[in-house]
This record gives sequence, C-alpha cells and structure tokens, in this order.
Amino acid sequence: MDTEKIIERATELLYPIGFEPEDIGYYIRLNGEDMGETFCGDCIKGEVKLVKREQKRKRQEVLAKYKEIDETGYYRGTNIKGLYGDAEIKKSKRYELKDYPAKNIIVVESCDPDFGGGATEPKYCHECGQYFYTDFEPDLECAERLFEYFFEEFEEGALSPSFKWELSIAFQNFIYLEDDVKDVLIKIANKIIKNN
Repeated sequence: MDTEKIIERATELLYPIGFEPEDIGYYIRLNGEDMGETFCGDCIKGEVKLVKREQKRKRQEVLAKYKEIDETGYYRGTNIKGLYGDAEIKKSKRYELKDYPAKNIIVVESCDPDFGGGATEPKYCHECGQYFYTDFEPDLECAERLFEYFFEEFEEGALSPSFKWELSIAFQNFIYLEDDVKDVLIKIANKIIKNN
C-alpha cells in the first residue's frame, strides 16, 4: 500500500472522532496592547480578574518602593536620594507608574484562533488547554510529540477524541509535509491500521 493510501485508511479508522474544537478564541487588550495569549470562553473571565489583580499588585509595589525612598532615602540598601535629585526621583516614579495606571483599560476581543494560518501544531487555550480549530501542518517536533502521545494513549487502550482530532488534521495535511515528518506519521498510521 502506498503512503497516501496508508494515511487515508488510518484517517478513516479514526472516525467517529467525537470531538469539536473551539472556533472562537478571546484575547485581552490591556491599555491598548494585546497581551498575546488566546483563551476559551470558559477561561477568559478568570484571566481578566487575574490581569486586574496583577496590575494592582505591581502598582502597589511601585508605590511602596517610592514611599520607602521618600521616608528613608534608600531602596534595597542603595542610597537613592544620595544618587538622584528629587526631580529625577519623581520623574522615575511617573515613568514606572505609566505601566500600572490607577485605572486600566481592559478590553476582551474575540478572534479566529487560526487567523493567519501557518501553524505547525494546534492552537489551544492558554489556561485550560482546550483546542481551538487549527488547520496545522506539523513540523518534526509536533510529529514526534504526536508519535509519543499516540503510544501513551494506545497503551491505555483507546485514543481520546481530542487526540483523534489532532491526528486527523495532521493526516489531512500529509501531502504538504517534509519527508521526515511524513515518516513519523506513517509509523502512527501503520500502527492504527494494524490494530483495527
């Protein structure tokens, strides 16, 4: 059987998959800047609370630092007032507080987690790991991880629905992959066929 037939047969044997990844992700813009991570609908509210709490904590640290300098002239053993004038210290305080304003603007925006394409592995919620729909083309690192996970799950008796989904996407994009990646996926596909 040629490699494409092997992949086709292994893909058929994965069904029914029984798993639907999330189509919509959410990200946070803090004071106009994207924080860079995507979350599922279940996790985004908790992440917003965490961001608010962390911003408040960091602001309190900056305020405590400058209070110590005002009261003692020192910070962590360094004579700050001896090194800098009051104007420089006030300027430094304003500069540090710019990153931690008293009122933060936190905006939650939805997105297509697969926007832009070019992924070499599935994208997932940064908090809980829930997969987002991703049309990925595995690189060698991803293929080796799939290989390792495959045998772990296989030894436990069954492939999880989410792992079947991940394999099906990797197999679907087989023809676009590098030869070393194809070799790893063929090993998985052969094992699926042999055991069905």
